[in-house]
Amino acid sequence: MNYKRFLLCLLTGYAFASNSVSAYEELQPPHEYDQVSKELVEMLESIHYNRPQIDDTISAKAFDYYIDSLDPTKSFFLKNDIETLSRYKYSFDDALRNGDTKVAYVIYNLFLKRLEKRLLDLQENLPEMIKSFDYEIDETLNGDPETQEWAKTEEQLDDYWRKRIKNRALVLKLNGEDEEKIISTIERRYKNQLKQVDQTNAVDIFQTFANSVTAALDPHTSYFAPRASETFNINMSLSLEGIGAVLQMDDDYTKVVRLVPGDFSSNSKRAFS
Repeated sequence: MNYKRFLLCLLTGYAFASNSVSAYEELQPPHEYDQVSKELVEMLESIHYNRPQIDDTISAKAFDYYIDSLDPTKSFFLKNDIETLSRYKYSFDDALRNGDTKVAYVIYNLFLKRLEKRLLDLQENLPEMIKSFDYEIDETLNGDPETQEWAKTEEQLDDYWRKRIKNRALVLKLNGEDEEKIISTIERRYKNQLKQVDQTNAVDIFQTFANSVTAALDPHTSYFAPRASETFNINMSLSLEGIGAVLQMDDDYTKVVRLVPGDFSSNSKRAFS
């Protein structure tokens, strides 16, 4: 059977571990997914309309997709990091086929280290940095990751971040925000980014890794872990079975935007009991 698009969600009946891990701890492969990894290769090679062979050619493409999914704006890795990690360029196919995805977590944990150091240092120095900006100086910022090179040194990356923040501060300034408001807005932005990383767990990384492989095949094939599959189904059906409310993040707090009218499912009733 030919498929223009098919979505993979495997073994949803398994008892998967999905507890969030502190952003300051390295993530490790969830061994509950070893079999999922092997079955994913089998399904791709037997069901996908292209009947692909998951090999080194796919692995090399998947490596690039994985790096791009972690650091799409080239804001955290240095060129030397990418060169070092390139030793894994032809390991993605073997990792998935053998059910041993440690390579994905080695790469992610280095990314995590770079991101945390960058954002924590940024939070510490942000007020002083913003107060020192001279908006009369003629500077340029390359906002296109496709044409941007990986920074070779920490100093180059520092300057890139300075320009990014200056650009963001200038936009807020032109919108009429005062300096204190600009500082608090940008601080909140990166605080929330750290919080999102803190909520990332090992299953999320497996999904990102698996999707780097499927993306190397075509842009319409995706692997969904159970939690992501549930979110996708809600978005596609435009319905929500759960607590009967629409929730929204407001800075560090979750607020109820509105109640969802209609009959509640059995799941919803249990949520209120």
